[in-house]
Amino acid sequence: MTVWHLDLVRKGNDVVLAVLDPDTGMIELEPVGSPVDIVRALRNVMLRTVPNWPSRIGTDHAICFSGLGPAVGIEQWYLAPDQMRAVERAARRA
Repeated sequence: MTVWHLDLVRKGNDVVLAVLDPDTGMIELEPVGSPVDIVRALRNVMLRTVPNWPSRIGTDHAICFSGLGPAVGIEQWYLAPDQMRAVERAARRA
């Protein structure tokens, strides 16, 4: 089962969707102009990583992630704070 962890992070003056596959260490960053762009950003990452789409995504409880899993047809669950920090650290290194 492939699981991706997602978070919004600031890179310079931009906000990006950070997608981390904790099993492989893959980190993808996709610019996000507004919370509405999160679905578009996740789909762009998924298209770049075919056929390694996740079967589950993990996010924090931020309102911007509400309903994201069903919007892209993937099970969604909520990450613990230490898991969210791992996504932020990986995004800073990328």
